[in-house]
Amino acid sequence: MKSTLITWKDKWNYKLQISNPENRGITRRLQKLIKNPTQDIYGVQDLKKTEKEIVLINLLLDEYNKVLKWLNCKSLNIPIANIHIISEYEYNRKIRIRNGNKNSAGNYSYGHCYLTRGDKKFLNISAHELAHITGLITIDSVITKTILHASLRIGISRRVGNYCWQYNGLNEALTEVIGQEIVSRALKTRRVPSIYLTDEINVTAYPAHVCILKHLIKRAISPSCSLESIKKALVRSYITGNDKYLKCIIPNERVAIAMKLMGTDSYAALATAHILGNRKLITRIEKI
Repeated sequence: MKSTLITWKDKWNYKLQISNPENRGITRRLQKLIKNPTQDIYGVQDLKKTEKEIVLINLLLDEYNKVLKWLNCKSLNIPIANIHIISEYEYNRKIRIRNGNKNSAGNYSYGHCYLTRGDKKFLNISAHELAHITGLITIDSVITKTILHASLRIGISRRVGNYCWQYNGLNEALTEVIGQEIVSRALKTRRVPSIYLTDEINVTAYPAHVCILKHLIKRAISPSCSLESIKKALVRSYITGNDKYLKCIIPNERVAIAMKLMGTDSYAALATAHILGNRKLITRIEKI
């Protein structure tokens, strides 16, 4: 069978969109095959979720759905079975080593989220990884006898060529800001189990990148552009993949190039701060 290239824009409501007009005649067998292509690609051994873990996960998903409703977007339809809680040993062996990222604290892939039990930052990490699932995922899928997926868009980041990604650092910063907002909303309900209210609750992932994003947001606020409208535009861009919403914080080509090239390590964020040319921003990032 010849390879067939499709694009799958997924909201985790399992609806497929075929972008190539010539592929509209895909057979029923193939439609059935690609209807629900999400799977646990790591083959992890789940721990049985505790009652408190279930309460927290459901609370976070509920808060995400409230944000989606605020944006007039469809609610998430993520089975709790897709949220995997595993041991530190299992996570290290099957995810950290495989991905070559020794600092990874949580992971997500095609509608699945992977968390380790006992992490002091469990609340924050859960919110961050669930935010990734909330964002737009666009996947190129090559169908032969099986299906091979390759991500093209994740949130606002996009793959260019085989290995290069644009807006990667900005995407992680926005993911963290969205996650922080959800944590804040969850805490206000007073339903977060006390076991997760640790000293690490205010620790930020990608702090230098978040610092840059907040700098851009603050600079974009004006009488005609409120903080709430900017936040709404950014989250809408993250969920829909529509780049026009990014224009509210990217005023010119120099900033656009800087955001495209900024990677996810702290050195990339510092280099970006120098490109933006703001001395106070550079100093704040140097102190992180």
